[in-house]
Formats: sequence, structure tokens, C-alpha cells
Amino acid sequence: MSFDSERKRLGKEPVTLVELDLDFCSLSFSGAPCTATGVPCYNTRNTCKDAANFTKGTKTYTMITKGASAPVGQVMFPCVKKVSYSPTKLTFGNGLGYRSKVTITFQDFAHHDRGIDPYQSQRTYDTNQGTFFGKLLARNTYYNGRTIRIRTGYQATPFSLDNFDTREYIIEKIDISANGVVKIVGKDILKKIDNKRSQCPKVSEGLLSADMTKTATSITLLPGGIGLDYPDSGVIRIGDEIMSYSSKNVDTLQGLVRAGFGTEADDAQDEDTVQLCKIYDNLNVVDIIYDLLVNYADIDPKFIPYNNDVNNKDEWDIEKENWLSLKTYYTVVSTSEGVQTLIEELTEQSLILFWWDELSQKIKLKVIAPPQRGEVVNYVSDKFNILENSMSIQNDDSKRFSEIWVYSGVKNWAETSEIEDFTKLHIKADLEKEGEDQYGDRRIKKVMSRWFTLDTHSTIFTERYMLMSKDTPKVITLQLDAKEHEVKTGDFLDVSTRLVLDATGSPTGQRYHVTEVKEVVLGHSMQVTAMTSGFAIDIRYGYIAPNGVPNYSEATAAQRDGMAFISPNNGLFLDGTEAYKII
Repeated sequence: MSFDSERKRLGKEPVTLVELDLDFCSLSFSGAPCTATGVPCYNTRNTCKDAANFTKGTKTYTMITKGASAPVGQVMFPCVKKVSYSPTKLTFGNGLGYRSKVTITFQDFAHHDRGIDPYQSQRTYDTNQGTFFGKLLARNTYYNGRTIRIRTGYQATPFSLDNFDTREYIIEKIDISANGVVKIVGKDILKKIDNKRSQCPKVSEGLLSADMTKTATSITLLPGGIGLDYPDSGVIRIGDEIMSYSSKNVDTLQGLVRAGFGTEADDAQDEDTVQLCKIYDNLNVVDIIYDLLVNYADIDPKFIPYNNDVNNKDEWDIEKENWLSLKTYYTVVSTSEGVQTLIEELTEQSLILFWWDELSQKIKLKVIAPPQRGEVVNYVSDKFNILENSMSIQNDDSKRFSEIWVYSGVKNWAETSEIEDFTKLHIKADLEKEGEDQYGDRRIKKVMSRWFTLDTHSTIFTERYMLMSKDTPKVITLQLDAKEHEVKTGDFLDVSTRLVLDATGSPTGQRYHVTEVKEVVLGHSMQVTAMTSGFAIDIRYGYIAPNGVPNYSEATAAQRDGMAFISPNNGLFLDGTEAYKII
């Protein structure tokens, strides 16, 4: 059996498991190398009596729905009262969306500590005193950032985790009230990129040991030994000046080349910060995002489906090859900036959707583009799939723009936050949409890019952004039965409904991009929110064909479906079919 088969079974009984992973020492109290003596600790960090030898492992505490019976052979505490999800919500064209969040409510209970306290039998006090969560929190002060898993599934015999969907989060806070109600709030793994948690470049701690003149070619750093934190050569910023150095002798940086990267040479005072700069030099946007996640936000690569290997492609590799191969950027980050800010800029300006998929346990990266060759697009209608009276449609006029302005070409790499800091302006305007016969107003979207180095970067961005924003997008909300479980955030969805009609009054199909999927009733229904994608169902989108592909008249149906061919000037091929659209 599996989760998919169980959710379709009549009489299925939903159940929720919550797994809490907390730090736990793998040593035994007073057993070598632990040197502690006296009353035993609880094998947790804040109760440890020999911190130097604390050997961190993980202990998992499993809770189950209140009133449910734990499966035979499983240790689970029936105290889960409620699980509330705020799922990932994508925001098209605006960088990162809203990250997923979960709030789990438990009912605290009395507990004897057997199976929890490794030295319960040695205690001289009554181990029945206190409550389960009260004692757990007292012994585990350091729970922030640890893992919590929510498994939603169905009671079945024999018990198997294959009958469950699993979502993983990072613990943000745990609260307990006088009536014994405990609430744990978890955020998805992208919480790690928050500006307060992760910065690029990391803050440098070196300081000038003396005043620096405008003509100095070497500097010495304080405190002693800090030179180990600086590479043998590199780029630094002191005050408003960026400079490079060619060599290092212990704490002295030598061979300074002053007034670099558009800045001016200037005096500096002793104890001014010497900040290392981060330079991305002609690097693909996918590789920049990967570097920020792994090396600056400390995200485990196992959550990133990217191999950077043409012979072993994963999800990110495919998106990079199909849509992002020309997105190679240059930038200088001369002060410590939040990773979230940097990734927001990159995803917005590369038209990338970027989110955590809590079910697949992967960070998703998907370009806003037509469906790939062979990609199956789910179809739903209010006649067959959509639950009765569950659908609504709104027109989101805030996302309509008639002009896209892109500023690029940085003057001074120490200043990149104002329009005046850039030398180039590229404008894409749809004057017909601004005319009185159409919308009759002017909507301007302005973007400042320190990443774009080529004019084609601005051209492609404005063309594609205009494609999805020149008309007011529709936002549709509907509910589906659990059998439509394959509809996921980030997918395309073709919808036919009586709420969207053509000029004759007939229902017309439209292509949407799913921005949010939320379970309404576990195992029974889900709510889907989607926005018109800008990519019509009835338009042929072509892809660059490899060498050796024949002319259109001789091409196979598969080749015509997945590759672009040049049509005659009238926009029709000889067989009467319409030409392809280039984006």
C-alpha cells in the first residue's frame, strides 16, 4: 500500500504523526570520554556536565493524533490536537513568495520519564512529577533551528510510513500555556536564508591597526592573527573605497591597488573595518543561487536537486539548460548583505519561481516559461473535477504593467541601491495597452539590476515580463477532491469553467500557474489557487532545434510539437497551421 492508494480507499481513517528531532548526547554519563561525575545529566546540551566532550546525536520524539492508538511496536504519544498549515505561496515576477509555515497544537500530559530519561531508574526523586513537555523544554533549551516532521496519512495494518505524506520544517518557537496547551511553530527550510540569519559576504572582523592614507599600498590588521580569515589575495572595502591586494604576510595585506571598481581613494581611520568583498564573475544564475544557499545559508546540498553535470541532470540542471544558459552575471557585493535580498533580486530578474516543496523535501527552481516538451498539463473543469460552489475568480489589476524599465550598468560598486547609481536604461512599452481604446492608463515597473552585464539581459527580461503582465491576470481559487492529488504548487493547470466565457457565452479554457495548494480536509479535499500564466493553451511555443532537423513539411509530429520552425510571412505553414511564438 501507499499514501496514494490509501487516500482513495473508502472508510480511510486520517491520522497525523509529529516527529521532533532534538540534540542528544550519544555518550553514557561518566563513561569515557565523558568525565562528568555525581548526579547524571539528561544527555542534553544544557544539562551536560562535561560540555567539552558532548557528542551530539539526535533523539526523535514521536507524537500521534490525540485519541488515536499507537501502532503495535511503536512508541508514540497521543497528544496532537491540531495541525494548521500556511502553505507556500508563489508570487510571479516578484522574487521569493510566501514561505510555508506550520503550527502544531499539543495537549501536555503527565509522564513517568521511562524511555525519555536514560537514567530514570537512578533518580532519587519521583519521576512522575511534572509534565512531558514541561520537562522536555527544561532539558532542551536549544531547540531553535532543529527539525520537526509532520506525517499525514491513514491508519492501516500493518503500520508503514509509506502510507504517509511527510513535510519537514525548522522549529521557530515553542510556547506552553497554563492549561497545558503547547504550540510549536515551524518554518520551511528557506527560513535559513532570512537576512538576519545569513549574509554574503560574511562580516569581516579585521580592523585597521593605524590610519590609512590615500596612497598607502599596504595595511596591517587587528587583532593579531586575524589575517588567517583573509585569503592570500582578494578584494576588500574600507569605508566607501574598494581596493584589491595581491599578497599577504601574516596580518599585513600588501600590493594594494586603490580606487578600484569605480570608487575613489580616500583616507581611513584606525580601527575602521576591512571588509572582504564577494565577486561573482561571469557565473550562471543557478550556480550563484546554489553558492548562496550552501556556502552562506548553510543549507544541506541534499535538499537541492542540482548536480551541475550535463551527464547526470537533475531538476535545476534541466531548467538551467532549457532557459538559463545565457543568464551569466557579474556583480560585486562589497558589504555584508542578506542572502534573502540577493536571491530575491536574482529570482525576480531571471523570472524564476523559487520555493521549498515540503513533500518532496526539495528546493524548487522553475523558470516562468511555457510547459516543457512532453510535459503533461493537468486539466480540470467545473463539470468533472471542481467541487460544487468552491470556485471564485478575481482580477488582480495590481500585477498589470504597460512599461518595464530596467536600470543597469553600475557606476560605482560601493553604491548600487539608487537609480542614479546606474548608467543604462532599457524600456519596453506597450503603447496600445496604454491607449484610450484599451486600458487607458500607464503602469510602470522599475527594476534596478546590479547583475545584468549585457543588453540582452535587459531585453529578454522586459520582453518576458511584459508577456505575463500586459493584461490583468485572473486569480482563480477552487477546491478539488483528493483524487486530484497530483496538482502541485508550481504546476500548470488548464481550467474550463462557466465563470470564464468567450464572446459567445461559451466556457473557454485558460492556462493557469498554480501558486498555492492547501489541504482543506485531510484526504478528502484541497484548495488550489492559480494565476493566468500569460502562456495560452492554443499558442504553439517552439524551442531551438538541434542540427539535422528537417524542414517543417518533412518533420515528424513529435518534432513539430517540440521544436520551432520558421513560417512564411503570413504566419501560416503550408498545411494551414499557425506559426510558433518566440519568447
